[in-house]
Amino acid sequence: MSTYKEINGQKVQSLSSDPPAPFTGQVWYNTTSASLKYNAGALVSSWASGGNLNAGRGDGGGVGTATDALGFGGQIPSSPNYSNLTEAYNGSWTTKPTISTARFQLGQSGTTTSALGFGGYTPGARVVVTESWNGSSWTNGPNMNTARYGLGGVGASNTEALGFGGYTASFAINNTETYNGSWTNSPTMNTGGSGVMGTGPVTATLAAGGSPGGTRTESYNGSWSNLNAMVTSRKNGGMTGTTSDAVIFGGDANITNVYNGTNWTTSATLNSGNPEALGRAGTSSTNALVFGGANGVATTQSLSISGGIRTITTS
Repeated sequence: MSTYKEINGQKVQSLSSDPPAPFTGQVWYNTTSASLKYNAGALVSSWASGGNLNAGRGDGGGVGTATDALGFGGQIPSSPNYSNLTEAYNGSWTTKPTISTARFQLGQSGTTTSALGFGGYTPGARVVVTESWNGSSWTNGPNMNTARYGLGGVGASNTEALGFGGYTASFAINNTETYNGSWTNSPTMNTGGSGVMGTGPVTATLAAGGSPGGTRTESYNGSWSNLNAMVTSRKNGGMTGTTSDAVIFGGDANITNVYNGTNWTTSATLNSGNPEALGRAGTSSTNALVFGGANGVATTQSLSISGGIRTITTS
């Protein structure tokens, strides 16, 4: 078997940052992010239409993957305009048991069989309500410490979560809370914001966007650190992936941006619908699902990305 050096004429380099113009197939070790990376060639991305939601709405919670997703809550254009609906997706949408508190712009964590929905806005009030999904029904759990909506939320199940940012009664906040059966106040974000987006596990979270601070990017591993800013300012969009390999889409514009652990680049636009107030699902930077949108949009779109600078992982 040929070695990397025999094929490319050099050993894998250790670099403090990604090379500015790596050749296709080049591999290097980024000492700053402690990750092995490679250039997979020209960045190619596309959005494809899927089955519509049974009830169009925006600003709902979403968990799962591009082929196995759960959407809950949201805002609808008719009165009363706060939804408690839950729908599951596997190519088409199926109605499931409702959440107990109708609300929109809530945080979320988990999967289609183990999820949390927390915070949000319900008629006349910002809420602290947390609800847990076990694959078949919702139950109320411990309340958050701070009522807010427009917060970011990440986590792997209904037993762990990170909630950050959001909007209280009069201003955007940088408050962070962690959940492991109850909520605990944690180190605050460097820049507060409402409509902030996030992805990754609780211990390695990437957050971006929001208002104010619409191009900011921060990472969390017990404390928050500032990273290079996004290409496009936005809020209330979707985000999937990790701190070294992520994609962000929609929001104030229908632009898709890809993050390689260092910088953001621009990629494909969404096909149709309102790009703001999207529900979203997905766990990687190469595929994602968006559904709904402002003014009761019901459309669903899935993202596929290949090429670009990628992180080599093991499993």
